[in-house]
Amino acid sequence: MKSNDLSFSKDVADTIGVEAAIILKFIEDNKITSNSLEDISEIILEKFSFMEEKKIISSIEKIAGLGLIKINFNKYKKVNLKLPHRLGSNKSNIMNSNWEPSSEAIEVLELGGIDIDFASLKLKEFRIYWKEKKVHKDNWNSVFINYIRKEWVQFNSKNKGMPYTMADDWMPSSSALDILELSEIKKDTALSYLGEFILFWKDNGAALKTWNVKFVDFVKRKEIGSYNTKNEPGKFTKTFKERKSDQSWAEEIE
Repeated sequence: MKSNDLSFSKDVADTIGVEAAIILKFIEDNKITSNSLEDISEIILEKFSFMEEKKIISSIEKIAGLGLIKINFNKYKKVNLKLPHRLGSNKSNIMNSNWEPSSEAIEVLELGGIDIDFASLKLKEFRIYWKEKKVHKDNWNSVFINYIRKEWVQFNSKNKGMPYTMADDWMPSSSALDILELSEIKKDTALSYLGEFILFWKDNGAALKTWNVKFVDFVKRKEIGSYNTKNEPGKFTKTFKERKSDQSWAEEIE
């Protein structure tokens, strides 16, 4: 088994819960291949003694119900949870008009703060789209969850997913600032350019959906500039003054 350090995705934890996220990451990292609920739960209980056995079992059942792992329910009742909703006897599992998300998928959406009535309204649209695609999938619940999450974000955004013009109170997303952190540009440094960025685009009057992308590109060009043709770290083709006045970031992104 790997190190005792715990690591898991915050996004996954927000969706399926901390315990389930930890267990899923542990199974993936250690390539646990057993499909017995009993065997997996024993391994997890031994590794994470601070978790209650009941919570471990319910977490394993949840991630199995979403198609993220494949297990048998227990040694007495062989139930394959990889495909909670098989469509008829067709193993290839093509979308049809009667498909419904599993109870586990609905639970995940509820845990993510998504209105289930909203998900129900989107279900017909989801079926029609994938029926026309005629593709074979064995993880429709996961596909549905990802689809609803994206639609919910757009539905709740100020512009409902449509292009919009720059506003005085616009702020870059946390994801945009995280991307800049990876380029060793601190949050305070990035935000120091925000006023200039807003002023330029308010005067420009353009309506975009990609403001975070624009901001990341703008800050990187201001702070890092363009590397020379030899690609030597820290050496630029432009002077600091030229980089400060560079507005090539203002070109539209296709």
